[in-house]
Amino acid sequence: MKLLLGVMSCLRDRVSQQIDRETWLQNCPIDYKFFLGNPEFNFNTTPDRITCPATDELILHLSPDDTRGGWHKVRALVQWAISQRYDYLLKCDVD
Repeated sequence: MKLLLGVMSCLRDRVSQQIDRETWLQNCPIDYKFFLGNPEFNFNTTPDRITCPATDELILHLSPDDTRGGWHKVRALVQWAISQRYDYLLKCDVD
């Protein structure tokens, strides 16, 4: 059985991701990934870029990285989990 913890995040929350890695994710017994959108597709433009994603981050290149594009990220997360043949997915937010 393949399990995934999908943590919805964004560029501005990368500090929170590090806190999660150092605390409750440190001994996580299942696969986890932080799912971030692409700031270039934001509804509100931003000059920020994700130049070097961490190994536990997945950049959803066709999804916005702002709050109004959240459903795009959820849909992309589910599609990615299915494509990777996960049996179960728990979606949560970084905060």
